[in-house]
Amino acid sequence: EFRRVLFHTVEEVDKFCEDRSEEGRNGSQHGTLRPLDENEMGVSAYFATDRGLEDVLYDRLEDAELVGLQKLNSRWKNSEKFNVASFVEEAKQENAVVFLAMHGGVGEDGTIQRLLEQRGVRFTGSSSSACQVCMDKMFTAELIGRLAAEGVKAAPKKALYYNNLLANSECGQCADESWTNLVGQLDAQSLCIKPCGDGCSTGVAKLNGPGDLRVYSRAVTENDQEIRGNALSEPHPPVALPENAFCPFIIEPFVETAEVRIRRAGDGEGDGEELLMAGDSKWIEVTVGLVGRQGQMRALQPSITIREFGSILTLEEKFQGGTGINLTPPPQDVVSGACIKTAQMRLELVAASLGLSGFARIDAFLHTDTAELIIIEVNSIPGLTPSTVLFQQAMAEEPAIFPEQFFRMIVDTAAASDP
Repeated sequence: EFRRVLFHTVEEVDKFCEDRSEEGRNGSQHGTLRPLDENEMGVSAYFATDRGLEDVLYDRLEDAELVGLQKLNSRWKNSEKFNVASFVEEAKQENAVVFLAMHGGVGEDGTIQRLLEQRGVRFTGSSSSACQVCMDKMFTAELIGRLAAEGVKAAPKKALYYNNLLANSECGQCADESWTNLVGQLDAQSLCIKPCGDGCSTGVAKLNGPGDLRVYSRAVTENDQEIRGNALSEPHPPVALPENAFCPFIIEPFVETAEVRIRRAGDGEGDGEELLMAGDSKWIEVTVGLVGRQGQMRALQPSITIREFGSILTLEEKFQGGTGINLTPPPQDVVSGACIKTAQMRLELVAASLGLSGFARIDAFLHTDTAELIIIEVNSIPGLTPSTVLFQQAMAEEPAIFPEQFFRMIVDTAAASDP
């Protein structure tokens, strides 16, 4: 459960800040964010005392009210609860800036943004219209297609609807015919399927034939919560499926990327760790954070995430601290500095064309020779856990942007906007 496993992520970021400060004092270069040992600053530290948990938590918070808690007569009391309408109205009366950190769903599809816009309340992040566009992968791809001359494109896509999936799940011949048509139209041997209006790795899977298409279609139409691990033809972890089985799904060519792995001591000859790349592909998958005002967003240093299992990054690798291995920025022997700079400029162009503002994250395939980009998805409100690497990317800048400054930049951008 993410609520439990992410309990210590604030401590991870705090420890990374301490490490970076120490590096500055010592004149050394960037470090890497590593998962903390539980006994160091993790979950168990909260319980390693005879005092009550409430008192320990209170001592660890500089200001308990920042997280909606108050301590009265040695007792904790929840802050006052609001419905959305009351919250928006109070924000209006207080002339407040609302910090939006709801990744996915109504928090990212423009719904919450539209409510705030209607009441003239300023908020962090992009407008409701930009959020709505970015949540719709088909529409996003259509807009990005206009940037082809600038070295940016989206993979060609085909839509599959519930009736298509239902037919594929019930009829083997239908799945065969559907697969033949899709690989012919998309000019690909393997395909990637994902929900059109959901983010991250929800429902994302690699399909290698009509059998995989039928397994996926059956799982969706039977309202399964996930596709069990290794149910498809290629080894893979469980694939979480969207709650709404009636949402459109999109099919696109599967992009084969270079295999980037870490060889640790014990895996072969030698000691320590070594970065290994295998395969003939020049494409690598990157994720890049952007900050700034609309039309003036700045792309941060990119990260590459090394997959530990399967062909698709899992939800855990994207969000759960200590699961994925992120390299920020990518080593020079993987991609050159000149290639990174060109890619950053192209991503800033993407952000401007989509009307993004405040902060965002773009996932893309990057060609390491030409800096050409194939956009995977655009998150108008990215997740804010260490595994989403926005904080690491900001701190890899010169000079480093520490989390407090990072958040202040986002809030100041919203405060300077017209409500």
